[in-house]
Amino acid sequence: MQSVENLNFKLHTDGSALYNPGPAASGWSIRDHSGKWNAGFATRIGVTSALGAELRGGARDGLITARDLNI
Repeated sequence: MQSVENLNFKLHTDGSALYNPGPAASGWSIRDHSGKWNAGFATRIGVTSALGAELRGGARDGLITARDLNI
């Protein structure tokens, strides 16, 4: 079994807003070096811009979870 330190992970993110600003949603997923899904989440985040939804999806929630999972 490989230790987590020897694996590569990829964080995929997306966010969008209907209108700008408008109702928005964001989500992310984390996959390992073989493409196996490790974690993910999607949610409505209220009213924000398209950029706000993108940043919330990855720069905040996805990176926080990656840190919490020690990856």
